[in-house]
Amino acid sequence: MDHIGFSFPDFEAKMAGWRATGVNVLEDIREVEGLFKLSFVEDPWGTKIEVVEDHRWLAFHHIHLRSDNPAKTLAWYEDLFGGVPDKIKRRLTGLRYNNGLWLLVGQQRDGELAPTAGRSFDHLGWEVDDLDAFIATLQSKRIELDSGPREVTNSVGKGLKIVFVVSPEDVRIEIVEVVS
Repeated sequence: MDHIGFSFPDFEAKMAGWRATGVNVLEDIREVEGLFKLSFVEDPWGTKIEVVEDHRWLAFHHIHLRSDNPAKTLAWYEDLFGGVPDKIKRRLTGLRYNNGLWLLVGQQRDGELAPTAGRSFDHLGWEVDDLDAFIATLQSKRIELDSGPREVTNSVGKGLKIVFVVSPEDVRIEIVEVVS
């Protein structure tokens, strides 16, 4: 897990407001030609956040993973969780979900890939309609469960069935079915 990204229509005003309140800015604003303006900030728990101005995809914009083999990693996620293979502005290859949230995978840089469990960004999550059927699909693909299945009640009183798996790059993934 490298970072998460959010897109704002008035990116420079958002960054100025954050600077004024003391947000830790990791990288000054820069414009990537043919893509968008961007910057990086860090939340109080150490999560790196990319802030962009992409008027087509506003709000929660993307999750960016790192991998030794980005194409293989994207194929793994597409095989399990679907998504639409696409490119942001014909440049960044990824999977698009719900008409706007992107899963991007870049080449691993310096150092080793680090597991997400227990870090500031502990896991990704996907909702499925039928968890038992999804578990059968996982088992047919020889993907082992990390924990679960188990039933829980979330903070707003909804009943959930959940299970966790771990990707080949050690990204912990929660798979959820809403049952009530």
